[in-house]
Amino acid sequence: GWVVEFGAWDGMYLSNTFRLIQQGFSGVYIESDPERFQDLLTTCKRYPKIVPIQAFVSPVGENSLDNLLARTRLPKEFEIICIDVDSIDYHIWKGFWEYSPKVVIIEIGSSIPEGVLQIGDTTPTTSFTSMVELGTEKEPPRAQDPFRRRGQLRPQRARLPAEIAERADHSDLARHHIDGALDM
Repeated sequence: GWVVEFGAWDGMYLSNTFRLIQQGFSGVYIESDPERFQDLLTTCKRYPKIVPIQAFVSPVGENSLDNLLARTRLPKEFEIICIDVDSIDYHIWKGFWEYSPKVVIIEIGSSIPEGVLQIGDTTPTTSFTSMVELGTEKEPPRAQDPFRRRGQLRPQRARLPAEIAERADHSDLARHHIDGALDM
C-alpha cells in the first residue's frame, strides 16, 4: 500500500503514517523546511520505500499536491493521505482531484461545534462540518469521495477510548485510527 504525508519533518516525529512505512508500505513524504528535509533524507536511507519531496504544498499551481505527486510513481488510488499543515488544509484538499485515497486524515478546528460551517485560512479553524461537506463534493467522475467506504459516508472525529486517551501520545492516536480505518 501507499501513504502520503506532508509537513513530514524527519518522517517519524509526530507522523500519522510512519507505522505503516515500518510495516512495508511505500510513502511520499513532503517537507518544506530545508533542515527538516535533511532529517527526512536520513530516514529515507533506513526506509527506502519513502519518496522524499522538498516543497511547500500549495492549493493550486506548480506546488499543488496533484502536481507534486505526479512526479512520483504513486498510484492514482492509494490508502492514506495525511493533510496537517496548520493553516490551509481545507484549500489544499479542495484543490486535490487527480488521486483517490481511501482514508483522509485532515486537521480541523476541534473547538468548533459540529454543524457550524467555517473555513480557515491561516490557522486550523476549518470546522468538521465544512470538511465533511467538502468530502461529499469530491465524488466521481472527478474523484472518489475519500469519506466513502463501500458506499457509506463515514466521516469520523478522532476520539480515543478513555484508557488510551489518558496515556496517548501522537503515535498512539494515529495507530488507533489507522488500524481501525484499514480494517473497515
